[in-house]
Amino acid sequence: MADQSDLLDVTRDAWVSAQLRIKLTVDGEIKAINYAIDTVNGTVYLMGIAQHSTELDRVRAHARNLKYVRRI
Repeated sequence: MADQSDLLDVTRDAWVSAQLRIKLTVDGEIKAINYAIDTVNGTVYLMGIAQHSTELDRVRAHARNLKYVRRI
């Protein structure tokens, strides 16, 4: 399946990843360095190791609250 992303989609995905990285970095209850973030066509891919389930819930909540995020 070919990627059907246009320039606007790529820009939005980069914006989502950058905004999520900022939110994780400033959240004192999340160890942001443990996460890699990639966004493709509105789907946020999180790779990493959460310290506990509460931290993972916080990370997902930050992602869910961003505009243009379709799935996590």
